[in-house]
Amino acid sequence: MPPDEICYWPSRFKQVAFLAGTFLVFVFSSAGFILLWLLDPDQIQDHEWRVTLVGIYPLLLILLALFAVGAAVCAPIMLVKLIWPAPALALTPKGMRLRGMPLLRWEEIDEIHLYKHKLGLTYQILIGLYFRDEEAIRARLGRLARWNMSENKRQGRPPIVVQTQHLHQSTAEILDDIEEYLDELRDDPSKKRKLPKVFRQQD
Repeated sequence: MPPDEICYWPSRFKQVAFLAGTFLVFVFSSAGFILLWLLDPDQIQDHEWRVTLVGIYPLLLILLALFAVGAAVCAPIMLVKLIWPAPALALTPKGMRLRGMPLLRWEEIDEIHLYKHKLGLTYQILIGLYFRDEEAIRARLGRLARWNMSENKRQGRPPIVVQTQHLHQSTAEILDDIEEYLDELRDDPSKKRKLPKVFRQQD
C-alpha cells in the first residue's frame, strides 16, 4: 500500500521574523537613501572624508535603492504567504510537489542531494534535485521557475533547490523522511518504477 501524503508547512514564527527583517531593511535603506540624497558632500569640513564620500556617493545611493526596492518587492509576497499559508513541500505517492511548481514525478527525479548553499560568510544546508531529463522539466515550468533553473545551472547549483530554511523541520530531518518515503514506495508491490537515489554528502 503506498504511503500517505506528507506535507511540510512553513514555520509561522520564521515567516514573521523574515517579514520583520525585510521591513527593517526597507525602513533603514529608505532612510539612508533619503539622508544621502539630501546630504551635500561639499558641506563636510574634513577634506579626506569629503573626498572619500564623493567617491562612493553614487555607489551608496544605488546600493541603498536596490535594498529598498528588493525589500519592497519581497515584503508583499511574504505577507501573502503568511496570510494564505500553503505547504512549501509535499511528498506524494506520485512525486514531490513544491509550492508554485507542477508535480515533479518520482520517475523524473534522478538524484536528491544535500546542497551547501553559501550565504555571505555562512552556509545553508538545502536539498538539491537532479533530473533524468532537465529539458522535459523545464518545458513544464513557468517563466520565473525556468529562469531560476537556468541561474542555478549557470552558478553550478542543482537545477532545482528546495528551500528548507523556513520550515519547522531541519533539512536533515526532511531528507530522512524522503528516504523513508522512497523505501516505502519501493516496497509497494502494486507499482514498480524508477525512483530517485538519495545522497547525503554535501555538494
